[in-house]
Amino acid sequence: MRFMHVRMTTLLVFALVLGTHTTARAEFRFVTAWGSAGPGAGQFSTPFGIASSGIGDVYVADAAANRVQRFTPDGAFVGAFGSPGAGPGQFAAAGHVAADVFGSVYVTDPGNARIQRFTAGGAFVLAWGTPGAGDGQFLSPSGIAIDSLGNVYVVDAQANRVQRFTSDGAFDLAWGAPGTGPGQFVAAQDVAVDVFGDVYVVDGAANRVQKFSGDGALLFAWGSGGTGDGQFDAPAGIAADGAGNVYVADTGNQRIQVFNSDGAFLERFGGPGAGPGQFSSPVDVAADAAGDVYVADRGNARVQKFAAPPPPLPPPVAGRTANVVPVSGAVRVRRPGAVRFAPLVRAQQIPIGSLVDTTRGVVRLITASDLRGGQQRARFYNGRFRLRQRRAQRPVTELALAGGDFGVCRQATAGAAVQAAAKKRRKRSKRRVRRLWGDGKGRFRTDGRYGSAGVRGTIWLTEDRCDGTLVRVRRGRVEVRDFPRGRTVTLTAGRSYLAQAP
Repeated sequence: MRFMHVRMTTLLVFALVLGTHTTARAEFRFVTAWGSAGPGAGQFSTPFGIASSGIGDVYVADAAANRVQRFTPDGAFVGAFGSPGAGPGQFAAAGHVAADVFGSVYVTDPGNARIQRFTAGGAFVLAWGTPGAGDGQFLSPSGIAIDSLGNVYVVDAQANRVQRFTSDGAFDLAWGAPGTGPGQFVAAQDVAVDVFGDVYVVDGAANRVQKFSGDGALLFAWGSGGTGDGQFDAPAGIAADGAGNVYVADTGNQRIQVFNSDGAFLERFGGPGAGPGQFSSPVDVAADAAGDVYVADRGNARVQKFAAPPPPLPPPVAGRTANVVPVSGAVRVRRPGAVRFAPLVRAQQIPIGSLVDTTRGVVRLITASDLRGGQQRARFYNGRFRLRQRRAQRPVTELALAGGDFGVCRQATAGAAVQAAAKKRRKRSKRRVRRLWGDGKGRFRTDGRYGSAGVRGTIWLTEDRCDGTLVRVRRGRVEVRDFPRGRTVTLTAGRSYLAQAP
């Protein structure tokens, strides 16, 4: 068995952040709850693991019922999959669950000593793991988490170790061992991964959280037994959001505690009971892209949803900053100088020059319309763009289409040359490379490879294709600038224009 050696440096200091009351965000409020005891749709026998896909789906593993149920963020039942057994798609005590924005759902199956992977709709894809203590084997797989690269981290509660796999189940590495020392576990329960790839493991018997690098090097830890802030009583679940918050299901204390990525206590919510916002053995917690938090309330056979109002943002500054608000789906942002995208989980202010990915979501963009505090806003979706704006009296907000592989155009041209039918050649030349939809008012302009679209108030599409840049107007009016021909064309609703590639 391969285990990572824990680096004994000054970073291995156990940070016991007890009694800290520094709060960086507003108090969480109860939003809604769903579920009751029973075997029906939307009911639970033992709700245990919970996860959000980040694009609108909430999955709950019902351990005793050996199934996983799928809900909307408001608790509407969508579907279920699983049954008792050892075959594909069956469970022997469904455990924790993890979901990603690409439509994969992973479920720990402790009774069968394996991990199972499903589609978003619950179709079985693959399984891996056998009983044992070797690489890729499990004694009792418990918590599971996925990082931004698709790596899958699994905590083995009985073996007290963490294993990392590819999304196809190939073993990569492992770390941890039974014990109370740095990097060891007494009863590891759950695991979470933040947007930077750091890994958090909650140890129920040791009443602590340990933070590791993605390769298993221990960074630090926090927590001890007790009822104070930053203390725990048999914590069972953990989650991390895109804003750097870490949520711990403090099961014995009937509450959720919130920390920053350095383990500093921020706030807590909950308490014993069956009323709204109260818990009876909260065993797991999840956070979605909007910053909402979901709790598996095992003793009350339900799920509860909480939210914190986002802090107010400063107004955007012309040529310097813009405000972005996630509307739906999964939106990502890469700031200038950053090496990777980060999920946009709540309203943020970002620098001009940032790259925004809305291929799987919708974002509201708020930018300065003048130098006196005026603002303009519009929604954008189904594409990726670079945000640009000059500092001017009446600045134009430019969204330059980004991404896409124009190599397909060269392949299409070569392929078209050997096609006998002109119809097939035309079809291949129209192959889409990238696109962006916009909806709003103000001085916005979308820039493609061969043309741009300037608007005042409209719904419009800008699409880079192999044969040029296409602009289509659904509502309002758009001024299209044709770069190769140096001319401007006005489009009204229902019309389109192709700025042809030279």
